[in-house]
Amino acid sequence: MDYMNIRDDRLELFGALEPGEVKFVYALRATVPGTFTTPPLRAEAMYDPAVWSQALGAPVTVVAPWGR
Repeated sequence: MDYMNIRDDRLELFGALEPGEVKFVYALRATVPGTFTTPPLRAEAMYDPAVWSQALGAPVTVVAPWGR
């Protein structure tokens, strides 16, 4: 990764990927229990618009350690 831009509403990563390298892990800290939806994911090649990928958001349930 050459550059990372962290904002309240998004995370932007810039850099080169090796062939077959497709994974990025982003950890969050849950502070409030509830059901939420992760935002959709989109990745694209900066200089080749024909190379891209996207995934839909998914529901996530956070359960407090003390139960409900």
